[in-house]
Amino acid sequence: MRAREVRGLKLIRGGRGSGKTTLLHLLYEELLCSAGRANVRIIDAGSFDEFKRAFDTSDDFFFHPRSFFLVDDIDESREKTDFILYLARFFNASIYATCRSSSFVTDRSGTSVCINFFPLYPLSFSEYRECSIFRYLGTTELYDVFKKSLNDIAVIGKNHSEQVYFSVCLDRIGEIKNYIKKEKGIARSLTESILILIACNIGRILSVDDISFKMRMEKRLVKDILSSLEDMNIIASITGYDEKNDEFLTDGRKYYMTDNYFLNHLSQCDDNPMMLENMVAIELLRRSDSLYYGIEADFIAFSDYEKEIYQVVNRGEDINSRLEALRDIKAEYRYIISEEIETEMKGDVNAVNALCFFLKR
Repeated sequence: MRAREVRGLKLIRGGRGSGKTTLLHLLYEELLCSAGRANVRIIDAGSFDEFKRAFDTSDDFFFHPRSFFLVDDIDESREKTDFILYLARFFNASIYATCRSSSFVTDRSGTSVCINFFPLYPLSFSEYRECSIFRYLGTTELYDVFKKSLNDIAVIGKNHSEQVYFSVCLDRIGEIKNYIKKEKGIARSLTESILILIACNIGRILSVDDISFKMRMEKRLVKDILSSLEDMNIIASITGYDEKNDEFLTDGRKYYMTDNYFLNHLSQCDDNPMMLENMVAIELLRRSDSLYYGIEADFIAFSDYEKEIYQVVNRGEDINSRLEALRDIKAEYRYIISEEIETEMKGDVNAVNALCFFLKR
């Protein structure tokens, strides 16, 4: 909603079942209250033809300076994409649109349309807690389920068995591989190899050259697969920042899986030791304007010109040594996150229990 005053196209990007359509309808209800029914229209698969006919008959709505268009599945067809891009280019309208792949839209828009991107990640733990079908569980037990399961399990419903649920998850991995094969002509096995590599190297700095060498794969294919996976919000990547010298790093990225189940399944590890770092990374991407990995700390976040430092401590690791390392870094806020500590101040460092961190809105 903060972007409503921005003219042009606002792309809500996410995979199938991530809640894009639900979010679009919530935005529609909100805009009806604030902007009025006369200024807001929602266009889904069933109403696009009607919407286009209204334009062809010179409906005054399209020329109103405060019009809002909400478009579901803008990348459903070339006709739909091109028409909405035309509206964004030549009319003073604010357009929200959902898509599975933003590259399909940007490739057709060129540089003539201002596009803002809003990646839609799977449910956060606080959201999952509110809508989970496992409400009979305590918060700690629910947290354990959240770490092992696909986040949108609540959407599938109580009437499905666990076996049916996980078959749906596996279908989604297959769907990802099929989509990249269709769009890029890349073999399913190559996409799966990259997915497994990332799942097994959470928290490590990787470059295209590294991946190409390890996988014995052409750099072009590596780039295409990585960009497609990130465009579909299956993975997220962050670049580096030297927090002591205040310098951005240009070599390598850290990659994270946006969904817990994919990480567990692809790494073939029921209790992945990097799960906590992966979850913290995705949560910080939801909350921060910009996020980087650090030389000394796991993450550096910038928000409103303030620098925040985060260090994740896995089970069995030495918390005190990590605390001392954080104190040597200049920052407005320093946090150390672990499942084995209480939330309290330790000098000038905020010690935060992982569960409390994920419950924060």
